[in-house]
Parts: sequence; structure tokens; C-alpha cells
Amino acid sequence: MLSRAGGRPAATRPAAVPSPRPSGFRNPPVEPLWHGTRRYAAPMTDGSRIHRQPIATSEVAQLEISATQSTLTQPVTQPKAQDAVGVVRAYAKRLHEIDEATTKEKAETVQRVAGEVAARILAYIEVQRRLLQEALREFDPGSCATTNHAESPDVRARWWRRQLIEAARSVDFYTNLASGAWWVTLQMEAFGERLRFLSAVQKVGHGETGVLAVTAYAEMVHPESDESTTAVEPEPALELTPTDSVTLAYNDQPSERWDEIEEFVQEKLREAVQHFVDRLG
Repeated sequence: MLSRAGGRPAATRPAAVPSPRPSGFRNPPVEPLWHGTRRYAAPMTDGSRIHRQPIATSEVAQLEISATQSTLTQPVTQPKAQDAVGVVRAYAKRLHEIDEATTKEKAETVQRVAGEVAARILAYIEVQRRLLQEALREFDPGSCATTNHAESPDVRARWWRRQLIEAARSVDFYTNLASGAWWVTLQMEAFGERLRFLSAVQKVGHGETGVLAVTAYAEMVHPESDESTTAVEPEPALELTPTDSVTLAYNDQPSERWDEIEEFVQEKLREAVQHFVDRLG
């Protein structure tokens, strides 16, 4: 091939040899990358980044800066300063909220503790009922012994209000019967005489104090008769003193206090049954 100037042959450039590509080769994928608040796209070959090219234009970048500056310069709303009375009232409100949470916690825990103690008392009284009925029928085939029970807040938990108040007065505490009590009764009948024994778990004090008391009460009840035209008031069958109870706190474990409770119920039941037997003659 001749050159245009002097007819000399022009230097020839070897033809470029295309690099071999595997069949099915496609352009490398583009992976979006994030760098701070700016977004980039980078082509990938064999999993390696070889180039970064910003896709955000200068206008977009300027809008981002303006938005950021606008946010930072927005006025921050400050709470109005409290006067001395406001400070005290805020403190009182906080104490009230804490007291409400504590009261709720006490009420829930008292429900659990009282329920478990009452269940243990019921199990003990039920065993005694069977044994007492067997013993009574040895001399009076028509005798019987029955039990009953209720738990707060059941409507029946408000039964025996007079007896529960009398027991609380004897032990010298105020009983909170707003939602009733957890009580168990044992009633025995033989030769026309009737004994009612009542063991209960009562709330102590006004409101939710978290204090409970296990009490006992017994009375001789005169069965109704067609020949009697006047009602006869029940008569107490126990002489109670201020020490005749077991006090529990809402955070007590019933299993750890049960021996003391069982001993108390056992002692008062024995005294009541002794009074009943003495009346049989």
C-alpha cells in the first residue's frame, strides 16, 4: 500500500486480535452502591468493583443539602417552664401513678395467695369432714357433715358477713369485704344439734393493703322446727382472742406458711367440735 506523499509504502498496523469471550457472555451487571447519602452504580466483573460513577446530578445534590438545612433550622418546641406549684403537682401525679401500679400488683398477688391458702384449707377440712362423719354415725346413724366454700370475687364470697366481721373484731382488725372473702365451712349435725365452723382468708385494712388474715369462727345453730314459733339466734362456739389468727403478706409463699396455718385451723376446729360434743350430753 502506497502513502499519499511519496509513494512509499505506508506502515501497516497489525490487526487487533479480539480477546476470546466465552459463549453467552453478557455485559457485567450493575450493582447499586451507597456511599454516605450519595448513590453510585458500579459495573462488576468477576465480582470485583472496577469503577464508580455517581448517578446523582448536581441539582439533586443541591436539593438534598437544602432539605437538610431546612430540617436543622426548624424551631424546636420547648415545654413551658413550670412554676413551683406545677413542680409539686407533677411530683404528686407521678406518686399517684406509682401507687396505682403498686395497688394493682398487690391486688393481683393477694388474689393468688388467698386463693392458694383457701384451697389448702378446703382440702384439709374435706378430709376432716369424712373422718368426723364416720365417727358421728357410730352413735347417730342420721348424723351428717357437709362442707361448702367460695372465693372472691364470686358473689357467694359475700356470704357469712356477720360471722366474718365478728371474727375480725375478735382479732381486732378491720376487714375489707368489698369483694367478699375466701371462706370454707364445715357443718355437723347430730341428735338435733348443729355446729357451723367457718375458716376464712380476709383482707385486712382499707383498700388494697396487701395484708391478709386467716380467721376462724364457730357457732351453734338451732335447726328450724315446726313446733318453734320464734327464731333462736346462733350462739358462738369459740372464745376468740386477738392472737387467734394467722397474718399473711401479699408476697408470702403459702407453702412456706402452711404448717402454721394448718396448726391454727386444726386447733380451732378441735375446740369447736369439743363444744359441739359437750352439747350432745
